[in-house]
Parts: sequence; C-alpha cells; structure tokens
Amino acid sequence: MELAKLQAVTEARQAIQADLLDVILANEEEPVIRARARTLGYELNALHLVLVAEAPGHDVGHLSLWGRRVADLTARRGWWALTMPRDRRLVIFIGTRGEHFAGLGAWLDEIKSAWSGGPLTLGVGEPARDLSGLRQSLAQAEDARELGTRLFGHGRVYRYGDLGLYQLFRHLQGHPDVIAFYRRTLGPLVAYDTQHGTNLVKTLDVLLAKGGNVSRAAQELHVHRNSLIYRVERIREICGLDPLAPDDAFALRLALLLRPLADRSR
Repeated sequence: MELAKLQAVTEARQAIQADLLDVILANEEEPVIRARARTLGYELNALHLVLVAEAPGHDVGHLSLWGRRVADLTARRGWWALTMPRDRRLVIFIGTRGEHFAGLGAWLDEIKSAWSGGPLTLGVGEPARDLSGLRQSLAQAEDARELGTRLFGHGRVYRYGDLGLYQLFRHLQGHPDVIAFYRRTLGPLVAYDTQHGTNLVKTLDVLLAKGGNVSRAAQELHVHRNSLIYRVERIREICGLDPLAPDDAFALRLALLLRPLADRSR
C-alpha cells in the first residue's frame, strides 16, 4: 500500500512538472505559469539556468533517476532544481537567489560524473532572471544541445555562450560553398598531416590564436622558435597561403572554425 501510494504521488508530481514545461513552451499567461511553479515549490523571481540532458540508448526514466542525484548536488550549493521529462530528454531548471551561479563549471563536471550510463550530452543555457529569462535560457539550452551534438557528437557539455560563431554558422553545415572554401584553404594541410603523421594544423591553430606571434606560439607548442619558423614555411608551401599575412591568416582562421561544418570525418 505504501509503495503504491508513493508511486501515485511520484506520477502525479511528474505530471505537474511536465505540465509546467508545457505551459512555458506554449507561452501561457504568466499567472498560469506561476501557479504551476508554486505547486512544485519552484521560485520564478530568481536567477535561472536551464539544462537539457540526452543519453542515446537510455529512456527518460533512467535520466529521471539521475535527475534526483542532480537535485541533491544542486541543493548542496544552496540552489534549487526542478527536473522535467520531455520526449527522450530531461529538462532541468536551476534557480538561485544569488547574483550568479558560483562555481558553475565545477558543478557541471560534478553532475556529469554522477551519470553512469554511457555518453551523456548536456545543453546549457545562459543564466537569466525571472520568467522571461527562464524561457530564454530554455531555448538556449536546447539550441546548444542540438548544435553541439550536430557539430561534435554526443557525450559532452555544450554551453550556449561557448558556441560563439557556431551560432551563426550552424545553418551552413554541408553547404557546397563551405566545403569548397575549406578544401581550398585548409584541406591540403589536413591531407598532408594525415599522410605524413605531422601536426601542422595544430601548429597553425596555435599560431593564429597567438595573433601570429611566432615566439609566443613556439612557447605554447614547446618547440624552438626556429623550428616553428620552419613549420610556418611548410604551411606556406602546402596551403599556398601565408599565416603571417593578415588576409591569408583570416582565411585560414575561418577555415579552422568551419572545419566541423565541412569535414565529414569530424
């Protein structure tokens, strides 16, 4: 009897949780949403963060069990959590009365480590206030999960704010012009690395990240400055582009950014 009662209470709560998510997604009037949230003990007048979790090969029931662990780890930080199943994913609202989510990166690592069912993908929205902010973070979390998975695959944490220019580039995946540009600029260097076991693409990436500063790039790569100069010359010969010339450097940097969209092997 007690077990049946507990199961009935759990199912009723899950139904209310799912209903809250439905009314938010349907843009219901604010009083309706606030009433649902109060029933679940979730405070809307706060700073919010939304996560969308997905684990290929596992149903939402498995994710919901993990969600309870997430709620415990969240409470330890003085935040509160609300987990809601949606299709084969789990949506998690996190709230705090503070001005920010202190130690957010460590907390994300912690909750991901609490999962033991294979690859787990997390899309994470940006912190935002009140109901409008909650809606915004929810859309960002789903966007980050979808875009991150499409570009880099399952099993990672994708924070919306970290996707940067990919938010603009996402609709270009597989576009013939993108593929042609990538093959013309970075393609020869990728092929050379594959054939000869070299690492010139990484050298190029570090050099461009250091603004073309050869000394700083050499220090980052732990090689002698003369060795890096030799590598730069090889990059010029292979690509036909000079990574130390502004226009060519821009083209190569753009090709590196577009690589996940153009290179099917990635």
